[in-house]
Amino acid sequence: MGLFICEKCFCVENTATGSYWTKNALGQALCSECDEGEWHGRFEKTFPTIEQIKSGEGDAYHYLNRDKVLKILVNIINQI
Repeated sequence: MGLFICEKCFCVENTATGSYWTKNALGQALCSECDEGEWHGRFEKTFPTIEQIKSGEGDAYHYLNRDKVLKILVNIINQI
């Protein structure tokens, strides 16, 4: 399953349900909620864990750069 991390809220989204293919070319891949105002409901909305980010587990994490990782970590800390 192809996954990506939303550029706005940093949740993990499937490339088939978010705007990855249409908007990623423009530089902003958004989840369905950030793009359309409502989560699609096909699966639970989740956020990457620190362990997933550190391990590079899954497709979504292979494309992370330092700035995106820092934004995701700040988002995780703010949720605690």
